[in-house]
Amino acid sequence: MRFLMVPLALIAVVLIFKVHGQDFTKLQFQDCGSKHITIEEVDVKPMPIINPGPASMTFVAQLKKPVTILYIDLNIIRTVSGIALPVRCYIVNGQNVGSCKYPDICAFIKDLVTDFHPDTCHP
Repeated sequence: MRFLMVPLALIAVVLIFKVHGQDFTKLQFQDCGSKHITIEEVDVKPMPIINPGPASMTFVAQLKKPVTILYIDLNIIRTVSGIALPVRCYIVNGQNVGSCKYPDICAFIKDLVTDFHPDTCHP
C-alpha cells in the first residue's frame, strides 16, 4: 500500500515562546507556507508551562488534500531577552521530544496518550 506523505516538512512550523519580562504568557506560531495545509491555531496551556505537571496542546489545521500519514518537521525556538535559542531534539523514554522530525505524528501521540484513538487522527 502506498502512503501519501504530505510535505509537512516544507511547512517548517516554528513555535516561539514570547517573553514579557520573565513571564511566558503566550505561545506563538508561524505557518511558513504549504499549499496542502493551513495551520489556523496552536495553543499550549498552562502558560507558562509548569514542569513537572500536566499540559494540553490545541492544534487546528485545514487539510486540503487526503492524508494517510502526518509527517512533521518541528522547530521550537525559545526567545529569552531578545535572543532566539533553538530547542534541540531530546530522546526521553525512547521517544523524540522537542525540535524533531516526526515521521507519523499519530503513532507518536498514541504512544504518549493512552486514551488516544488514531482512527480520529487519520482522515
